[in-house]
Amino acid sequence: MDFFTLWDRDVEEVTSEGIHTLGGFIDFAECAARYQQERGGDGKCVGECRAEGNVKYILFYSERIYTRIAFEKEPALKALFTKKTSDRERFQEMRRKIEAAGYRLSEIA
Repeated sequence: MDFFTLWDRDVEEVTSEGIHTLGGFIDFAECAARYQQERGGDGKCVGECRAEGNVKYILFYSERIYTRIAFEKEPALKALFTKKTSDRERFQEMRRKIEAAGYRLSEIA
């Protein structure tokens, strides 16, 4: 499977239509249509939640090439002093914004 990877810090804005990133735009309607074509369902699923090692990511079924947004975990000591939100919190926030737009993500073990 070929995909393009972005980090969550590359996300500029999440709207009801999709995600604006430094690398372009992820269109939720296109992702939902491709997901439905390839995996079935009701046409509201735009991608999958996955993890590789310590990195959580969302794989979007983008029209041309899959797009993966990865959520990098901050080293514990650095996170303590910078007061940054955790990768888990940023991941859940992205998921909430996707759901608020009327779409969802599937869980992959």
